[in-house]
Amino acid sequence: MSLPVVQKKGDIILAGLFSLHDMVMEPSLSFTYKPPPAHCTRFNFRTFRWMQTMIFAIEEINRDGKLLPNITLGYKIFDSCSTPHQALKAVMELVGNEKVSGVEVETESQGTCRGAVPAVIGDGGSTQSLVVSRFLGVFQVPQVSYFSSCACLSDKKEFPAFLRTMPSDLFQVDAMVQLIKHFGWTWVGVIAGDDAYGLGGANIFADEVRKLGACVALHEVIPKNRAQITISSIISKIRSSGARVILVFAVEQDAAALFDEALREGLTGIQWLASEAWSTAAVLSTPKKYHHILQGSMGFAIRRAQIPGLQDFLLSLNPSRPGYEKLCKRKRAIFSAGLSKYRQYTAMAATSLYKTVWNGNETNIPLSVCSSICPAGTRKSIRPNFPVCCHDCVVCTAGEISNQTDAIECVRCIHYHLYADPGNHLYSVAGCCSPYSTKNDTTKDLLGMFGAALDKHVPYLLKLYWARNGAFGQKMEDLLKKLDEQTSDIVSHRKTAALRGLPIFV
Repeated sequence: MSLPVVQKKGDIILAGLFSLHDMVMEPSLSFTYKPPPAHCTRFNFRTFRWMQTMIFAIEEINRDGKLLPNITLGYKIFDSCSTPHQALKAVMELVGNEKVSGVEVETESQGTCRGAVPAVIGDGGSTQSLVVSRFLGVFQVPQVSYFSSCACLSDKKEFPAFLRTMPSDLFQVDAMVQLIKHFGWTWVGVIAGDDAYGLGGANIFADEVRKLGACVALHEVIPKNRAQITISSIISKIRSSGARVILVFAVEQDAAALFDEALREGLTGIQWLASEAWSTAAVLSTPKKYHHILQGSMGFAIRRAQIPGLQDFLLSLNPSRPGYEKLCKRKRAIFSAGLSKYRQYTAMAATSLYKTVWNGNETNIPLSVCSSICPAGTRKSIRPNFPVCCHDCVVCTAGEISNQTDAIECVRCIHYHLYADPGNHLYSVAGCCSPYSTKNDTTKDLLGMFGAALDKHVPYLLKLYWARNGAFGQKMEDLLKKLDEQTSDIVSHRKTAALRGLPIFV
């Protein structure tokens, strides 16, 4: 496709970069003849609407005589075909034709001014913007991106001329991590697209999740060629990981390739988390085939704003409009159903806010952990060669106790020690060390309590008896002490004895 795809003359020309196609069919290179030009395929209607929004804004400015009096804005819009080299080719053609390569003109009234192209609007993809910004930065030509969110582009030393109307992925990742923390998910998977946006965002997310104390069950990358064998391997790893919550940090085309394979292999029961690149993409929200696996998906989106007159402008477009012959080979109903379905999607989203429905029509929060909570009476034992979130619950050995969940270690029991906690539960650390409520006392229990109290005063009674009966009392005291020493580690599990701290002699 020749560049630019759409243009209009004016006193000042604004350049635009839009990924109007999702793929480039690269010609085979035999190095025996000049290769034919690359062929862009898979038209992207979402990006087409973004391009029309730029045109609409320029026409609105031209109609308002107060904004730029006696000046008409024009535009040259290029198709980057979602690839960095096509985006670079576009700006290089722009530089060659419009003389923005450092050429300056001195005037007495206006001072120094540049060529006819003062700024470039775009590109949407972070990978394309990285390449374009490095090139335009050499000539100090400002670039304003409408959808590039990679945190790497915030480096003003490397990208001094880059600006954007899109927040950095740092903010999106922070919100995602707070979501993980809120629902108590400690075992999550991360799937990234193989570009600056996907790789950068997924890496930041994985690092922040680990800082939170959670674990990353798997971290995979969707290749740009979207080879089925590779994506099938990713689906298999999702199954074997045991993670029920998976974040897909990728553009809509990569996400669609993943979900297509998930449909083919019947992968269900996954709570998908969406990055803003595909969370509201019609290519995924509109087709009914995705509803089964994407139901209940959660994600973040840029706040929607109403632009007066834009919808009517979009609905008035026609593929046969002058200047669109090369872009649209045949007549298509681009917007007739698209906006209606988008409104349906918005209504569904509003309903989801009222009543959260998780994947599989579940109303309970899905559980995504590597190991369950260890109950009282057990301790956590980390599995060798596994992340810290994966552990086994080991029962405390005889004579040990853990009176809290997820205990790191068991505590050695103190024999014959009776105490009460604030909840009015009596614990005998001797024997089974089990909690027991005083509300369950019976007549036999009272007998046990009497025996425990009597046992506490036996030494005093023996001393009193020995004082009156001489040698016989002394022998009885010595005998009882020896028996007590021999049986100090033998306790009964009967609640009338062990639970009340009464030693049993055998």
